[in-house]
Amino acid sequence: MRSRPVILATFCLTAIGLAQVTPVNRPRVWEKYIQPGLTYRMEVDPATPRVIHSIRWSQGAPGLRLEPALAGRTVYESGASNGRGTLSAELRATGAIAGINAGFFGPSGDPFGVHIVNREIISTPWPKRTAFAWGTRGAVIGTLSWEATASVNGVSVAIDGVNQSTVNNTMMLNTPLSGGALSGGPEVVHVVLSTPQTLTVNTMVTGKVTRVVKGQGSVPVEANTMVLTAANDKASIIGSWPVGATVNIRNQFAGLNMNNYDHAIGDGNLLVDQSRVAVRYAAEGFTEEFGGRRHPRTAIGQTAQGDYWLVAVDGRQSMSAGATLEEMAEIMLNLGCERALALDGGGSTTIGLSNVILNRPSDSTERAVTNFVLLFADGNQPAPVSSFRLDVPTGMVAGTQGLARLLDADGRVIPDQEVIWGCSGAAWIDQAGNLQALTNGEARVTAFSRGTLVTATIPVQAGPNGS
Repeated sequence: MRSRPVILATFCLTAIGLAQVTPVNRPRVWEKYIQPGLTYRMEVDPATPRVIHSIRWSQGAPGLRLEPALAGRTVYESGASNGRGTLSAELRATGAIAGINAGFFGPSGDPFGVHIVNREIISTPWPKRTAFAWGTRGAVIGTLSWEATASVNGVSVAIDGVNQSTVNNTMMLNTPLSGGALSGGPEVVHVVLSTPQTLTVNTMVTGKVTRVVKGQGSVPVEANTMVLTAANDKASIIGSWPVGATVNIRNQFAGLNMNNYDHAIGDGNLLVDQSRVAVRYAAEGFTEEFGGRRHPRTAIGQTAQGDYWLVAVDGRQSMSAGATLEEMAEIMLNLGCERALALDGGGSTTIGLSNVILNRPSDSTERAVTNFVLLFADGNQPAPVSSFRLDVPTGMVAGTQGLARLLDADGRVIPDQEVIWGCSGAAWIDQAGNLQALTNGEARVTAFSRGTLVTATIPVQAGPNGS
């Protein structure tokens, strides 16, 4: 069981850039201390325009750990979610103190690219794309490859992936984390194996054949089992394996020494390597439209001192245009990263801290995604203070500005140094509580302080130009 985190208790504004002393077109920066080893940074550049949200974790700080996580209990889940979920729901469900969206994914919920948690393989690398791996020995970035075979009596068949749908003469290995072995055609064979082992990096799993299922689209993958699912020629081979046969499954990673790391996430794009811009989106299979134009972006990076940065850039909005991959690389370099990877962006870009979604997803609401990178903090959660309330405008007009303040039971203003601000819908907010109404509709303001989340809704009317 994951223990509940220590949720924001005190804050300290450490960066320069308060609005009243900063020229209009100069960037403003707020840094708020969360707890030892954890800081939130917001940068607003009105000239571009661009809004950058960054969470810094100092590895060595006690009680903090960074892990990838699936949105659902399994890769494939029945129902409308298809194994996907929102970051805010994930933060509530897991008790993580912070997180970002992670890799690209398909409509069925399958992660595109490597996903390894505590050395357990959930998804395998996407060819030619970059992975970010980390653990107690630090972090590394680079291209991963993976090979695996399943053999019976010396006859081996190559495995093409883990927890993926089987099509076109491929064979996939499905673990209990898959939620079910899937296939894309009728010429398929599922070989169900009994094994108490988990599939971990660079190891061998031994299982016994308990069932051979032919011509069935899917079969469940239960605890203490794995399922080999093959199509066409490979199906004819494993379909001949008898019940009771011993199957040896070996897997091996190459490109990065995965024996040194506990976790990995990826599928591109490389941003920074050896403290230099290293963008190569064409080589990783991405277009100029994707890499060379400004979009919302999500990234993870590590500094030479061992600090990790989780970063999200808002985009496709009037207050923030987004970033190209080259610009995203420069952002990560400015944060001191010597290595960095861009994750899924666009409408998927989301960053959260203690149940506050900090950025403004470009789809207007959070997109349900397949996986996340989450930061956990061991300890006890402060008891919420029910007497806090928000003082916000009773209404706004698009294009105008206002001020939000968090008040205690006696009506005293809680200093902004102690408040994490967020806003969704028709307005935007900075970390000084300054509101900007953007469009007609409702704005939902959130404030988090001393273990307490408070929300308020503001109606926003259209401005003179109809916005």
